[in-house]
Amino acid sequence: MAFNRFQWHIALAFLGMVLAPVAASAQTQFPVNDALADIRGGTSIPIYLPEVYPVSEPVYVNGLTSPDGYYLTLDYTPNCEGATACSVGNLTAEQDGYRYTESDLEAGDRLETVPLANGVTGQFVNLCGAYCSAILQWDMQGVLYTVYMKNGSLEDVVEIANSAIQAGPRN
Repeated sequence: MAFNRFQWHIALAFLGMVLAPVAASAQTQFPVNDALADIRGGTSIPIYLPEVYPVSEPVYVNGLTSPDGYYLTLDYTPNCEGATACSVGNLTAEQDGYRYTESDLEAGDRLETVPLANGVTGQFVNLCGAYCSAILQWDMQGVLYTVYMKNGSLEDVVEIANSAIQAGPRN
């Protein structure tokens, strides 16, 4: 039995729907050494970084530190420095940092508790404005760790957090 043109289009459309989740779950190696070069020695808190990042393109990092925290911008271009157009998100850690609450939410936003690796409990926040932001926060040893991903999903930020937690402190 031969396929006609219409049947080929249907078959290709179906194949695209089946393969789309595979493409969406692409991963790139997280630039751990670059991140550590920017923040190691500038803070006294434990540094948790993921091994992988759920995007298909390379990620570039720029870091800032203080004695009680660090802030890493994650960008698609080397000199983006967190600008909206080329930024994919950030990773932060802060001693006694600010945790999102219900009062921070607007209509359509979401806040929920999620289980993470090694028995850690996280809090997922989905905020939508010009674009939606996936945010995951968790506490370890009095430090609030936050993963922020522009246009990310719950699955994306949980994957990042679990990778960082399982890798352990890097300082």
